[in-house]
Order: sequence, then C-alpha cells, then structure tokens
Amino acid sequence: MNTTAIDSHLQQAPLVSVVLCTYNGAAFLEEQMNSLLAQTYPNLEIVILDDCSTDNTLPLLEKMAATNNHIIVYQNEHNLGYNKNYEKAIQLAKGEYIAIADQDDIWDLQKISFMMENLWDNHTVVVHCASARFETNQPPKIKSSTYKKAFTGNDTRSFFLYSLISGHNIIFKKTLLPHILPFPDKIFYDWWLCAAATTVGKINGTNKVLVYQRIHAHNATVNVEKTSFFYQQTIHNLQAFLAMPQLNPAYAVLGKQLLQGFSTLANRAFSFSLFAGIVKYSPVLFSHKKRAFPWISYIKHAFIISHAKHKV
Repeated sequence: MNTTAIDSHLQQAPLVSVVLCTYNGAAFLEEQMNSLLAQTYPNLEIVILDDCSTDNTLPLLEKMAATNNHIIVYQNEHNLGYNKNYEKAIQLAKGEYIAIADQDDIWDLQKISFMMENLWDNHTVVVHCASARFETNQPPKIKSSTYKKAFTGNDTRSFFLYSLISGHNIIFKKTLLPHILPFPDKIFYDWWLCAAATTVGKINGTNKVLVYQRIHAHNATVNVEKTSFFYQQTIHNLQAFLAMPQLNPAYAVLGKQLLQGFSTLANRAFSFSLFAGIVKYSPVLFSHKKRAFPWISYIKHAFIISHAKHKV
C-alpha cells in the first residue's frame, strides 16, 4: 500500500478510544500496554485513568506516554473505586467508539480491527468478543469460552439475572453515554452498560477469542469473595433495570414478576413459584448457556437460585 493510500485509510477509519483504568497494576501492565500499542487498527487513542496507585504504575505509564502521543494519562486526586473510575474514564474519551481494557489482560493484535470491520450495523450500539482465561506461564483455557453463546439482540431480559458480557470484551458507541451514565451503585458497570444498551439499540457479538484474561491473586472481579446472597443482589439489580426509562414494557412485566418472587426469599428458604417462573423463561434468562441438553442445565440453575442461601 502506498503512502497516499495509507493516509486515506487512516482518515476513513473512525477514532476508537481504548479506555484503561489502572490501580496498582505495574506487575502486568507493560505486557497489556504492548498489546494495545501493537493493535493493527489504524486510528486509536489510549486513554488511561489511574486511581491513585501506590506502586510503579504511574511512572511506567508516564514513561510510555512520553514516547507515544497516542497515550493520554490522567490520575485521580483521590481513589474513586472500580465503577466510578470507569465512569469518569469513558467521559475522557474523544473517539466515536470506546473500547474497554483491563490492566492485566493481553489483547489479540487483531482485536479492534476484527470487531470494527465485522460486527457493526446501523442498529448496533455495542459489540463484543469472547475471552479466554490464563495464568502466567500457563496456556489459555479456551475450552471454558465454548460454554457461552455470544449475545446478539436487544432482549434486556437476558441481563435480569446474569451479566453476560465482560467489559474488557466490548466496544460501544460514544452516543450511548447519555443512556448509561451515571453508573448505579453496587452493579458492575459492564453489566449495567450492556443492559441499558439493549433499551436503545442492539448488541452484536462473536465467539472469537480476542482477549486473554489473566487470572491472579488480585483480579478486581474474578476473585470477588461470595459474601452476598444472590436474591439480594438480584433484587437490587432488578430495581435499577426496571427504572430504565426506555425499558420495553413487555420485558418489564417479567422483571416485576422476578422482583416479587426474589423478594419472598427474605422470609423463606425456597420459592417453588419463583423456581417455576424461572424455568418457564429459561431460554431467555439463561440465553448465554450453550449446552447439548439445555433444559437439564436450565432446571438445575433455576433450582439453585430459587434458594435464599445461594450466594454470589
């Protein structure tokens, strides 16, 4: 490709802002940064917001930014925490599209190019890929990603019980910001973002693994201790989802039924009516599950989460 053709391609490709939030991530950050800087997509900025790290994270980032004008580094005046840090960071992005990155992962070098070239249409506001977990010096666990379907569509009900899409797998249109901000308290930002996106547009996805998620002792979400009861978390989430102004009224009907059913678990160990309702709507509530005999899995999971003592 000649120089003129390269310049034309750069001008035509919309700016994608890769948004990376950091906190004491120096141990693995450089490897992730190298995978971001080596992306084949021709028009990127990397926006980094550090949440008051006390290790070598900020000096490392500032050193890299000094030699690459695609990197913009900010630091908070005080620690905001996981959700609020991402809420602030995505508002610093200049791109028409925003891609979320985690500090300890590694991206396939074709990630942005593949997703931008293959997953968008006029109605899509979020696209996502698959990820595979790995531990340092161990091969990625690709098999685990084959048990989940790539979510496509705009059925908000699929997000009522579970977060189907991880933030590090998504690219979304900046026009979505007014519909997702501010992030509600005590709901993972990516769960909320994707659920809210289905009320104003479509999500499109691929099962292609384009992110390698590093598992270690200090992951922000992977190693969260199960201390909350599932029904309590679900009640909190459903109340937020039902308050979304553009939620499909037909979807709200099921949300209200589930909210009522889970609320009964405050006074009983198990709810058969809740169990029956979850089983009835299992194909949409468990739409992420990919099994040879799905109803066995549906019934099993419906039974588990209809117990008051089930934790998340």
